[in-house]
Amino acid sequence: MPSTRFLAPLLASALTLACAVPPDLSQGDDLSRQDLERRQASVALGAKLLCSGVFVAGREPDEFIERDLQAPEYTFHDWSETRVDVDREARRVTVEAPGTDARRAVYTGDQGCVLLPLLADDVFFPPETIERQGAGSGGWPEPASPPLAAEQQERLDEVLAGALEEREGQPVQDTRALVVLRGDRLVAEAYAPGFDGSSRQIAWSMGKSVMAALVGTLVQADRLDVDAPAPVPAWQGDARSEITVTDLLQMSGGLDFNQFGTDDPEYYTGEHHHELVYFGAVDVHDYVLDRPLAHEPGTHWAYRNTNPLALGAILQRLLEAEGASPLAYPQRALFDKIGARDFVLETDPYGHFLITGFVYGTAYDWARFGLLHLQDGVWQGERVLPEGWSRFVSTPAPAHPQQGYGAQFWLNAGGRYASWPKDAYWAAGWLSQMVLVVPSRDVVFVRLGHSAEGGFAEYIEPLVADVLEILAESTTG
Repeated sequence: MPSTRFLAPLLASALTLACAVPPDLSQGDDLSRQDLERRQASVALGAKLLCSGVFVAGREPDEFIERDLQAPEYTFHDWSETRVDVDREARRVTVEAPGTDARRAVYTGDQGCVLLPLLADDVFFPPETIERQGAGSGGWPEPASPPLAAEQQERLDEVLAGALEEREGQPVQDTRALVVLRGDRLVAEAYAPGFDGSSRQIAWSMGKSVMAALVGTLVQADRLDVDAPAPVPAWQGDARSEITVTDLLQMSGGLDFNQFGTDDPEYYTGEHHHELVYFGAVDVHDYVLDRPLAHEPGTHWAYRNTNPLALGAILQRLLEAEGASPLAYPQRALFDKIGARDFVLETDPYGHFLITGFVYGTAYDWARFGLLHLQDGVWQGERVLPEGWSRFVSTPAPAHPQQGYGAQFWLNAGGRYASWPKDAYWAAGWLSQMVLVVPSRDVVFVRLGHSAEGGFAEYIEPLVADVLEILAESTTG
């Protein structure tokens, strides 16, 4: 009889089958195959996000559904007709909508919430308790030094407070946290009601930048060479053996991986490879490493989850070969070093980090992450990332046509934001999460929120420009 590990992918593959033949069309809807799959995916993702919202972020189910799970990009069912069960004792969430199978997510503790495959009762790995060391994120311990002049502090506080207010006739931004560092000192912060600097919030693709930093820790320890071919056994013997670690960091690995826009009928179906990792409950390492090559490595830039997930598989293989715990490694090698205690990196059902999207952190801990890069990988005298690593991740990828992407960070080198310095670079997540590093101004800027209506570029550019202008005055005045 096959082991659970090898049987589980068959269970996960039942997603598409279940979508094609729904158990109940009580509304009498005449839905296409794509619409059925999108509805099923929407329910699956809803179960996962609601579980994390309750058990990881500590929010109330009704509030979370109303405020966070209505984004049209990932809601293809009617929440008013959806059955939701939040079992706090079992730490499970079940969601079922008309025409779909019930989908369940389970809270595992330090690995957060995990979406289960259809027919599965639990995850296929032993969750680990992660001891968290360091200073903690209950607050920023040191005041600004030298302090801003009273007038400048007042202006800066007013700018941040104004950024929390919605503007009539403009898309709703729903900013929830703003933190500004000058050097290693917190100079301003502002929060929406119900949030503060220690509130865990989902970061989405800012996790990709965390993966780059984890790679950096391996490079610093002489355990990985970014210029060498990626050490993936499955790629040896074919053209994929030419993919380097740098190619993967720069989103230029060249693996075949579909990504569709929200208006495409295949969005959130089994054909949407880039998003399937979030709602398919698949083994993401096997799924990604098995993809064929579509482009010569290093020649074609494409924002695809294959690249950071492949890096995650490399990290796991190296650590397991050394007898180390991949689940504990991010806390030990990175977060503990910078005093960040509240990051939660969630996994697929097999214990592989879904670091491309399912990462939770606080505004304070993201500020620490940005500060680590502002200081070129040094924290309180200890080198955490290799010398020059910040320059490496903020150097334009050769295959990016607008000099707008480095190594798992977005860049302003091509002038995307005309009013910002060209050396600005940032971790970015869906719904407009941002950790911005501006070396020439010695500034880190953090924004967390839920910008589901668009218009973020028009919102964030003048906000950051105002912050930088005020801080520049404080150093020259």
